[in-house]
Amino acid sequence: MQKIRIPIRNSLSYRQMRNAVVVAFTIGLVLSTAQIYLDYFSQRNEIRGSVQHVINAAESGAYHAAFNLDETGASQITRGLVSNQLIVAATIKDNLGQVLGAAKEEEVRDTSVASRWLFGEEQTIEVQLFNPSQFSEPVGQLSATVDPSLDAETFVRRSTVVFLSGILRNFVLAICLIAVFYFTFTRPILQASLPIQQGITDKTIPVPSNHNDDEIGVLFNAFNDHLKIIEDQHDQIVDTNTNLENLVAKRTRQLDEKNVELERERTSALQASQAKSDFLAMMSHEIRTPMNGILGMAELLDKSEVSTKQGEYVEAILDSGKSLLTLMNSVLDYSKYDQGGVVFENIDFDVYRLVNGITFLLTASAEKNRTLLTADVDSTVPQFLVGDQEKLRQVLLNLITNAIKFTVDGEVTLSVQPVSAVDIADARSTRLRFEVRDTGIGIPEQVQETIFEAFSQAESSTARRYGGTGMGLAICREIISKQGGDIGVKSTEGQGACFWFELDFALAQQASDTPEPVELTPSHTGQQCRVLVVDDVAINRKLVEGQLASLGHVTVLAGDGREALERLESQQVDLVLMDLHMPVMDGLEASRRIRQLADPDKSRVPIVGITANLAEEGERACIDSGMDFVITKPVNFQKLQDAVQRAVQAQVTSQVSANEPSEAQYVDHNVKAQHQAALGLEQVASLYDEAVSALRSKVVALTTTEDFCADTVENNAHALAGLCSNFGLPALGACASEIETASIAGEVDNVRVGIARIGQLAESTIAELERAS
Repeated sequence: MQKIRIPIRNSLSYRQMRNAVVVAFTIGLVLSTAQIYLDYFSQRNEIRGSVQHVINAAESGAYHAAFNLDETGASQITRGLVSNQLIVAATIKDNLGQVLGAAKEEEVRDTSVASRWLFGEEQTIEVQLFNPSQFSEPVGQLSATVDPSLDAETFVRRSTVVFLSGILRNFVLAICLIAVFYFTFTRPILQASLPIQQGITDKTIPVPSNHNDDEIGVLFNAFNDHLKIIEDQHDQIVDTNTNLENLVAKRTRQLDEKNVELERERTSALQASQAKSDFLAMMSHEIRTPMNGILGMAELLDKSEVSTKQGEYVEAILDSGKSLLTLMNSVLDYSKYDQGGVVFENIDFDVYRLVNGITFLLTASAEKNRTLLTADVDSTVPQFLVGDQEKLRQVLLNLITNAIKFTVDGEVTLSVQPVSAVDIADARSTRLRFEVRDTGIGIPEQVQETIFEAFSQAESSTARRYGGTGMGLAICREIISKQGGDIGVKSTEGQGACFWFELDFALAQQASDTPEPVELTPSHTGQQCRVLVVDDVAINRKLVEGQLASLGHVTVLAGDGREALERLESQQVDLVLMDLHMPVMDGLEASRRIRQLADPDKSRVPIVGITANLAEEGERACIDSGMDFVITKPVNFQKLQDAVQRAVQAQVTSQVSANEPSEAQYVDHNVKAQHQAALGLEQVASLYDEAVSALRSKVVALTTTEDFCADTVENNAHALAGLCSNFGLPALGACASEIETASIAGEVDNVRVGIARIGQLAESTIAELERAS
């Protein structure tokens, strides 16, 4: 059993003495303070009464002096008042305010700040001198200046005596109390606790004989009873500890066995998850390859001569195939983010250019829904940032496309602003908040928490009416969250929605423009190109051959990289379409070999990579191997046309500037090149096709106007001028602006002249666009 020791310095006597002294001093301080407090008010009242008594005694004499205008008597009375310790000055005046007598204490006595604080500043007491039995009006005035602080010294001495005597009295009382407590309680307890201090804990404590029947005896007896209980409990604790140690050892062995089993299950789950990811990646490549053939052949069939009914069947095949491809891409993208298989890049980019490009890209889609799409980038947002531009573009395109899809006859606004103020000169990073607001159908409150879940949409009717897989927002959440950002939504059903996300970006060290897309130079001057198609799958080669033939180009076929090198040695080509996965020699190695050829014309031939899954190789690896850019399967007519367009674009631009200088006014090829740099050839080609359709519509609306209507002409001309400005059509835009200006001024003749010219300008502009494409 553990020994109990009670040190003498912590015994009850010392604690009692300390506590008694503290209590005694506290009581003495409180009582003395209270006595001084009462004495203070008594002293103040005594001063006030004494001064008032002196003034009352002098009032009669002062009256007679004022009544008789006795200056000698008035002087004697004032000197008598000043002789009082508290009165420092006195004055007697007649009823006209003339001084009859005045006196002032000659010796100036200093008073302390404490005295002034206790008794106050000097006070002047004024008494009107009159006798109602003689006159109703006063005959003069008696004034006395009293300084109560002059009597403070007496109060301080008396207070000090009271305070010190109170403390001494209570200290003596504390000593007496300590002595009584010590001999009555402390000493017997100390004597009885000596065995415990000596470590003797197996014997009971002897009770002092003179304390058998008092509280100390009861305390010692209770303590002795508890000693027995403690011994019994100690034995029980020892037994219990032994049992617990045995039980813990047994449970530990069981937990070790379970941990081993859990680790095996965890490893198995990770392997299964990795197998799923590998399976999806493999299926991505394997499914895209036949999908490439299905969609490509369907496009060829659609361009051939088929009946109306067959055309509907082909269109259904194309729509279903594209929907299947979109669904597969969404699921695969989400799987890559979910498994952590995506690496985020950190490259310099222009955020203003990115936002403008996305707005330009989606404006046509918004106009189809009669929706106004605008962008607002705060002026404090740094222009050049470091981050993953393509992932940011993917999120913004997804959010804005959704907003446009669910908004008809409304507005969609993209805004970018810093979360906090940024000093570009000092800061190294910034956190930006992107918001996409729309005035569409909104999102019910009960589903806003699950809207970012995979395969989740607001309601089942939403998928039936608007389509979609429900994967877009889930992918957006994965992209933002894996970069340490936050994403959310605020919406009221029927009043639109606001999707927002916040993301951190580093500031670019130097402001540099996004590189322009590579321009490929053909080997001959005609529009027809000679294209080397390299693919190990025969059906893919046949498909691309048919697509290129329908576009008016000649094809050379090769089944692998080595065969492609042999074709290049014997033939001159303008463009190489290179598949990445091939036996014998893959596309990456073949591209490196082509760039090492001795013939400079052949080593510089444009190479376009083709793959079913770009994520497997990485675009950087393709560019490093010598490829100019990469396109993904399925390869449709538009992608092929864009690839060939890049090969002939430089020559077309040169011909326009050298051989046909007058046509440069129709199309500003620099504007088109900027759009291609920001959006890519495929998206720009689609946008320019829609722009041509809109251009024709506006020109027809202007040229078919029978009666001159200023508002109609002005609106159509303004819309056409804005369209030409966005797409770089200066001549046609200038003519439209002239028509708009003339319409506003009411110059009908000039309006008609402009309308007569605009049709021919439009045809020349469209012809130039077609030649350049």
